[in-house]
Amino acid sequence: MQSQEVACGGIYLSGSDPERVFAAGKSESMTLEVTWRNGMRSVVRDVKPNRIYEIDEAGAVAKTTPPPLPRRNRFFRMSVNC
Repeated sequence: MQSQEVACGGIYLSGSDPERVFAAGKSESMTLEVTWRNGMRSVVRDVKPNRIYEIDEAGAVAKTTPPPLPRRNRFFRMSVNC
């Protein structure tokens, strides 16, 4: 599991670059989870390496306990603080 955080504002006259890069290794399919500041989350399944994904908070749903993932899948979590 890999995790990165984005800070939107709060840093003097700037914020973090919202683009995040994760190492995929030899994985062919992964899951991307974004936890928004309000506690909602967005989940994108079947994420492929060498792609750009744009995640919008408008499609987020209430956070629930995720089901356990199979051991063969990689799992990414990204925290967004805006």
